[in-house]
Amino acid sequence: MKIKIIFLFILALVFNANSVDAQKKRPVPKSKVLSAREIAAKVLPSVVLIITQDENGIPISQGSGFVYRPGLVVSNLHVFERASNAIVKDVKTGKISRALEVVGMNAKQDICIIRIDDRNFPSVVIGDSWNVQTGDEIYVASNPKGLEGSFTKGIVSSVREKGRLQAPKGRENEYEKIARDLWTLDDRTLFQIDAAISPGSSGGVLVNSKAEAIGIIKSSVVSGQNLNFAIPIEQLTAVSLKFKHSIQLAGACAYSDREKENLKGLVKELVEKSPHRRVVNGQLIDDGIQVDAIVSYDIDGNEVSRTILDMNDRSRGIKISYTYDENRLKTGYTEGLIGSKGKYTPFDFADGIYNKLYGRHFSGSMGSVDDQSGMLVFNSSGQKTEWFIGKKRIEYKYGSDGNVIESTQWGNGRIEIRHRFRYKKDKFGNWVEKYEESNYPTSTSPSVYPDEWLEGETEYREISYYD
Repeated sequence: MKIKIIFLFILALVFNANSVDAQKKRPVPKSKVLSAREIAAKVLPSVVLIITQDENGIPISQGSGFVYRPGLVVSNLHVFERASNAIVKDVKTGKISRALEVVGMNAKQDICIIRIDDRNFPSVVIGDSWNVQTGDEIYVASNPKGLEGSFTKGIVSSVREKGRLQAPKGRENEYEKIARDLWTLDDRTLFQIDAAISPGSSGGVLVNSKAEAIGIIKSSVVSGQNLNFAIPIEQLTAVSLKFKHSIQLAGACAYSDREKENLKGLVKELVEKSPHRRVVNGQLIDDGIQVDAIVSYDIDGNEVSRTILDMNDRSRGIKISYTYDENRLKTGYTEGLIGSKGKYTPFDFADGIYNKLYGRHFSGSMGSVDDQSGMLVFNSSGQKTEWFIGKKRIEYKYGSDGNVIESTQWGNGRIEIRHRFRYKKDKFGNWVEKYEESNYPTSTSPSVYPDEWLEGETEYREISYYD
């Protein structure tokens, strides 16, 4: 009997061992590999075209976006520059939805999340961007140059970290500029991709071979060959969705103070100068070129301090310093005499928003002709084109570089004063000398000729840059 029991026990062990071996050898089903056509079919229904508008509903620009969650659309913040409103178009169905508000924003990361009035647009599937590696196959769905629903294929050329962009020999200067433009805002990682993208692709979605969103298209560099970048999707999931404000605020936060002043490159400090004269005992004394103000910018382009010097004593003056949050909103300021500690005044969130909206560049008009400060009119580029104040109207014309080249003041239906400007620029394209000429075509003074242009004051600027 014992022999029989032992035999059955051994037989059971052999059977179980064979069963385990069979399980080990059984092939594990592989996940289905999606074709490019299948990936496009899954992703494109979630891609949208964003058309930004001024306060009168006139289109300003357009970019790409994608549906992140029901009723929430993601794009780059810079897509909303100067916008007061926006509409969103589903590129597959053509359905139009209106942007209601901004619910999440991070200017440092160039991310903006808006709420739309239609929750039925299909959402993308969010993937894992932490495991993205060089060589991974990727796809881009966007609207380059307004070509709706474009879909391109490529690979991850590199996972770039701040300060690690390697330039090919002979192209160091070009790559150095690219690195400055893309990495100076923070310490984030960016995906360098070779999939073809163009202007208008900003805000589009980067997906993996599983049709999962792993990034937000950031930019393209025309001078490079397929030198394009995307923001990892984990930076999107880190943005709080408690930020509920108007599209106007996104339009104001989409550009820096440095950009607002039409400054090119990473300007660190700007020193404003002008000829200075004073009267002493009835005599006009020429003190030469003197400093009027000093403006400093941080690496992100925020104006961090402004020093205004006393016209009669350049060793004296007032200095105002500012602090900011990640969305370029002021959180407070310190004001005091030069050399003093100054007094710090904090801004609450509402103060920061009011300050940003009040000083914003946008497209459309602001104020009223009956207001004490008049009415300002801005074009689609955010440039001031007209100023109605009192019974006067002043027109402004700009050159291709964004600098004012002429202004004309009208009164009683005729031209009273005209000014025209010429500039001397530095290697970055910022002006360092501004020459003015004035003309008084309707003057009744016998010493002024209608066709005569009189030389005016010259303004000077010294500009330093971040290395």
